[in-house]
Formats: sequence, structure tokens, C-alpha cells
Amino acid sequence: MHVIVRTTIDLDTPLLERAKRRASRQGQTLSQLVREAVTSYLAGRHAEDEEPFELITCGEAGGYAPTPREMAAALEEDDARIAPPRKRDAGA
Repeated sequence: MHVIVRTTIDLDTPLLERAKRRASRQGQTLSQLVREAVTSYLAGRHAEDEEPFELITCGEAGGYAPTPREMAAALEEDDARIAPPRKRDAGA
């Protein structure tokens, strides 16, 4: 048996207005919208024990993406430019 408990939350005015509009469009009360949002948030990938990470991207959506072979060649070129091969000692 679930007991619903009344509580108070602090929302800034723009967020509260957005939530009220969304609830109205969906035919819900504000309480129902907030309850669903919190339930969804807690059930999702927002667990406190998960390490945050940064997704590194480049380019534009739908733009050119190099092939793995092109990437490998570009990396080899960069490596050669940054650290050219050492010349062997003739007396060795």
C-alpha cells in the first residue's frame, strides 16, 4: 500500500510555469507530472554511484567522418611530425 505524502519543493518561476504548461497539455495535474518526473529520473541512468564522463565529439551532424584507415594514417603522420624517427648511431 502506497501512501501519498504532501511536500513542498522550491522551483524557480520559469521552471514552474513550464511544468504547469506541460501538465496541462498532457491532461495531468502538476503533482502527477512531478511524481512521474522524479520516478523516471530515479529509475534512469542518474544513479549517484555512476561516474560522470565527458563525451568528446567533433564536426557537425551529418558531416564528413573519416574512416578508421584515414584516422590511422593521420595519426601516423602526426606521430612522425611530432617525434620523427631517431637516426641509428653508425658505430652501434
